Amino acid sequence: MAFMGMNMAGAAGGMNAQNLYQMGAQQAAAQPAPAPASAPAGWTCSCGQTGNTGKFCANCGSPKPAPTPAAGSWVCSCGTSNTGKFCSNCGSPKPAPAPRQVQPVWLDPG
Repeated sequence: MAFMGMNMAGAAGGMNAQNLYQMGAQQAAAQPAPAPASAPAGWTCSCGQTGNTGKFCANCGSPKPAPTPAAGSWVCSCGTSNTGKFCSNCGSPKPAPAPRQVQPVWLDPG
């Protein structure tokens, strides 16, 4: 009598194990492929050592090169390098460009 209720859900139109396996296979097929391996983290030294993460090269000990400023960047009075119209550190506006100095041209009247 204890096993009487067993399998009644399947007989009544419930889920069957084969459907569960099919759903799992469909989900696995729908998942995107993993991303390709990215470049090693860190910086590359002039000696060829890649993956340095500190301030100095792990192979030769030379210091990490200073980053090149972005095109159109400006340095605020607080010392922060910025590219927008306002400083990202203190909020000061970008200074206006210095006026161009025009040299007078003397025309020879003769």
